Amino acid sequence: MNPPLLKLVVLRERLAVCRLDAKAPIPEWATGEAFLSISRTPDELSVICEDRFVPDGTRASRGWQGFKISWEFWFRLPCRWLNQILGFSPSRPMKPIMFLFEINN
Repeated sequence: MNPPLLKLVVLRERLAVCRLDAKAPIPEWATGEAFLSISRTPDELSVICEDRFVPDGTRASRGWQGFKISWEFWFRLPCRWLNQILGFSPSRPMKPIMFLFEINN
């Protein structure tokens, strides 16, 4: 069985991945017009947003490029196919990745 064809849409905006203290409040600058992700674990508060919104001096990895997968049945895609499509292998460590899904049912 061949993997399904997927359409990858590259986001134009450069993103920043910010790591803040676990107990920090969500900062006011954590906003986004094209992309925003906020998650909290016991270890950290993570904010991924457009680079231009992150103030200088913030602990951040900048210049990331994002993309979205345009396919309505994404949840049926086996992980091995996704790893092949994205070029991951056991000898090549996986990069941080976040998926956003728009389902058209």
